[in-house]
Amino acid sequence: MIRISLDAAKRVILGCLLAGFGALALAGCNSDSTTQSNVSSSAESGSTEAPRPSGPQPKVVLDESEFDFGAMEVGEEREHVFTIRNAGEATLELTKGQATCKCTLFELDKTRLAPGESAAATVRWKIEEPRETFQQQATITTNDPEMQEITLVIKGKVAQLFVLRPSMRWDLGELAEDKPTEFTGQIISAVLDEFEVTAESSDSRLTAEVTPLSEEELKEAEAKSGYKVRAVVTPGVPVGEYNQHLMLKTRAREEATLKVDVVGRRSGPLRIVGLNWQNERMVLNLGTFSAAKGMKAQLTMFVEGNEPLEIVELKPDPEDLQVRLTRDEKFQGKSQRYLLEIEVPAGARPLVRNSGQPARVSIQTSREDIGTIQFRVLYVSL
Repeated sequence: MIRISLDAAKRVILGCLLAGFGALALAGCNSDSTTQSNVSSSAESGSTEAPRPSGPQPKVVLDESEFDFGAMEVGEEREHVFTIRNAGEATLELTKGQATCKCTLFELDKTRLAPGESAAATVRWKIEEPRETFQQQATITTNDPEMQEITLVIKGKVAQLFVLRPSMRWDLGELAEDKPTEFTGQIISAVLDEFEVTAESSDSRLTAEVTPLSEEELKEAEAKSGYKVRAVVTPGVPVGEYNQHLMLKTRAREEATLKVDVVGRRSGPLRIVGLNWQNERMVLNLGTFSAAKGMKAQLTMFVEGNEPLEIVELKPDPEDLQVRLTRDEKFQGKSQRYLLEIEVPAGARPLVRNSGQPARVSIQTSREDIGTIQFRVLYVSL
């Protein structure tokens, strides 16, 4: 028989009680810590994702969402049909949104698609003004949880029906004295699959040959169709600036004519120098002056060879423009020296002679190697 004193019994009971409270306290801390940890983790993640819908769902499938129409002409109208298919297991609902431009309209032939059905989204556009590139969008909202918005894109470029390369002005530079001078340009179309063209000239000494561009040349020019235009100027044009027109007559949807300025210069066996004289353009600029006081300029002209230069005919336009050409008899050298005077006399009528409507001087000479000298005079008399 074991005997335990009262004090010992009290100590045993108190130890058990303390152990029990400690376990409860530990369990309480662990529970609070776990709960707090879960709350903190949820707050830190910031997740607001809605639960994924369960059960059968619709599924959008597009054959294409972007269409490049290539090149089209200003004022032309086109359309394209995008196909939307429901590859899911539930009804697909479509709601038409807005296009990004009033020039673009689109229609849906269906707004509810059963599984396996398709809808046609027809986009129409019309370009009313020139622009190098064109891109617009149309949107459709859906109930497909994987694709809640469809964006349909149309893009391309707006091109002129015909393009000249170089543009409108072909500069042949210095014209040869003893052989033809040639220049090659192009007329192309990024819009037309084919067209025809013929060339006519304002000058009998200017001819042109037209040949189709090869496939490689068309690809390099980014064109659907086009021609190479080989312009030729025969020798014997007047000394001075050369400026004639080449008319390219096209036949496609309708007939049209493009005018090309074919320019160059022939110096001949002479050289003109002086203040406000532009030798490459054969232009004298007198500036702006009072019509009551008039204006005078003097140029120096050097002519190669010993054969004298005589004036056969002198034509100024306007007629009140005075031109005098005299030989400097005192000059000694391998060439001849002439003084060329141009005068707008005092009291002449006020005129504006700019690059669009210049005064012109034509001097027909006795020398076969020179022929006719032509140059322009610019001035404003007030």
